[in-house]
Amino acid sequence: MKKILLSSLFIFCLLFVFLLQKDDAQIANAGADQHIYLSQTSTVVLNGSKSLGTKYQWSDISTDYPCPAKITSPTSKTTPLKGLKQGVFYFQLAVTKGSKTVYDTVMVNVDFDKLSPKAKLVENLPIAAISTDVNNRSDTSSYIGYVFPNRFVTRFGHVIYLERSRLGGMHIDQQKGKFYSTIEDGYQWNNSGYARSECTYGGSFLIDSNKTYLFEWKGYFPQKQFYINEHGVNWANIVCIFQIHSNNSLPPPLALSLGYHGNIYVGDLLINKKFDSATIANYSDFINKTHTVRITFKEGEGYPGQDAFVKVEIDGVEKYFRNKGPVGGTFQNDYIKFGGLYDWHKWIVDPQKKSRGRKFSLVTESFHVYQFNGK
Repeated sequence: MKKILLSSLFIFCLLFVFLLQKDDAQIANAGADQHIYLSQTSTVVLNGSKSLGTKYQWSDISTDYPCPAKITSPTSKTTPLKGLKQGVFYFQLAVTKGSKTVYDTVMVNVDFDKLSPKAKLVENLPIAAISTDVNNRSDTSSYIGYVFPNRFVTRFGHVIYLERSRLGGMHIDQQKGKFYSTIEDGYQWNNSGYARSECTYGGSFLIDSNKTYLFEWKGYFPQKQFYINEHGVNWANIVCIFQIHSNNSLPPPLALSLGYHGNIYVGDLLINKKFDSATIANYSDFINKTHTVRITFKEGEGYPGQDAFVKVEIDGVEKYFRNKGPVGGTFQNDYIKFGGLYDWHKWIVDPQKKSRGRKFSLVTESFHVYQFNGK
């Protein structure tokens, strides 16, 4: 009997300790990151059901601009989030018990639709992976191509060109979800006489003229200020978003650029020798509004019986198409760039006028390269 009583007492003590620990437990768990497509739904459920506490509070902590969706029940563990639009958004769950509050964050990635299953992913910018190198540079006063000391080419097959940039310029945000290309007053100039901030695949990913590619860029401009048209020029001093670049001194055969009227245009130089072949959007449409630009592209000579072409879509809507004449520069060993900002004439960047405070950025939320049907 004594053994039974002792055993029962021991079990009771264990149960009491367990209940006491459970009563004292406090956990913030905002749930797993989510990825949705607007072609299927514009609603997600913020799920903090694994949290423990007495009070709960959801809040939007997104970068640059708030999420347009409404948190239906911000003080509940679990709440619908309705009316989402494209973008990468972050939501924080605060769990309070007594005087103590703990936090957890969830990311909601919203795209407009899924790609065809025939599109095979072959290259991807690892934004989270390169954040350490971009945000913790040991050299911010000399030209950096990241062969040394950070060895981008060796580790990732990408080159981040940063022209004598100060910290706080080009960077990846603290949540490691967005890549900021930036040029600003106080930047020094490179030996070619201009300032640059961009990501290029350089010789690590040469375009094969026998293959059909889809290049997908997703992002936005984080500022309203627009400086280019102050000078009345007839071409852009900032080339942005995307380029197919030649491996020689010839101009890039294709670029999505920003014009002096605030128009975003396709620069299809091989067909008409102009930078501004066709306007496809406006700068104002991209101010803190995420859009997805897709460029489907096959190099060659486009004429009846051949399959060379270039097509540009924004959020699934075709904006430009051409399948006649030369497409790309097959003799140039073309390669791809994106998130590229340039200042050729000190119209934004002046090394001697840091106090003027001019700054211009472009945010890349994702960049992918797909290939179709193994061709």
